[in-house]
Order: sequence, then C-alpha cells, then structure tokens
Amino acid sequence: MVPPPLGLLWHHTGALVTANDGSPARAGVAAPLALAVLLALALLSALFLDASVADQRAGRAALGAARAAVLAEKALEGGLASRLDTAAASGPVGAVLLEFRVGGVDSTLTTIRRLQPGIAEVQVRVAVHSGGFRVIAGRVAHARMYGDSLVPSDLVLRPLPGAWWVTIP
Repeated sequence: MVPPPLGLLWHHTGALVTANDGSPARAGVAAPLALAVLLALALLSALFLDASVADQRAGRAALGAARAAVLAEKALEGGLASRLDTAAASGPVGAVLLEFRVGGVDSTLTTIRRLQPGIAEVQVRVAVHSGGFRVIAGRVAHARMYGDSLVPSDLVLRPLPGAWWVTIP
C-alpha cells in the first residue's frame, strides 16, 4: 500500500467520508455544536440589542410628541391673544385674517380664518424634530370676534366653549 501524500489524509467517496484505508471516518460533533451555540448566542444578542434600542426610540418619539403638544398649545394661546383689524370682520367667509410662522428646527404655523360673521377659526400646526423623528401636532379653536373697548379699531378673540376646541393628534 502506498502512503497518502501529505495533506491528503481524508478523501470523499460520494456522500460518505472515509479514511484512506477505506474504513468509515470518525466525525466529531464538538465543532458543529460549538458553531450552533455561537450562532444562537449571536441571534439572541442581536434581538436583545434591538429591543433595548426600540425602547429608546419609543422614548424619543414620546418626548417629541409632548414637545409638539406644548408648542401647539402655546401657539394656540398666542393666536387667541392676537388682535385683528376691524376690517377683517367684513372680509369674505374663509378669508385668512392673520397668518404667522415660526421656523427653525421646530416650526409653527398659526392661521386665523373668518368662518362666518363674528366667528373666527384659529388653526395651529407644529412640526418638531426629536431624535430622528418628525412629530406633527395641531390644534383648532373657534372664537367669537369682539370689538376691543380700549382700542376701537381692534378686534379680540374669545374661544367658544364646548366642542369647538379640538386636539389633532
């Protein structure tokens, strides 16, 4: 019998691994088992890492939603506290009486529209960027326009009670 060349101690015959002398080769289970355990550990660590990052993402989104809600409320208060010219009361229905924007990372758009004689609608739209998320919030309020007793050429807004104060998620 001729000795096998160096480096060729095992050879394949079909699907069966045999030694050079033709006897079945001994196959170990330690290496495949270790590979399977390492694969399972890598999968579990990836899942736990994703779960921990998901909590952080949810927290950042909730923080952005809270910031957007506070900014929308402040902008609505500012819109209701604004003064309008008396010429606005005689404008067409649906006309924009006043519109102001605040830009930057967090942007705010406040619009006051005339709905019907003596009634105005205040709309607020806020966009907040928080931790990779863009959160948009809005508020709508309907208000009655009254003449100001101190400045006759100005109108003041007083919110109507009831369902006219709406939170837009």
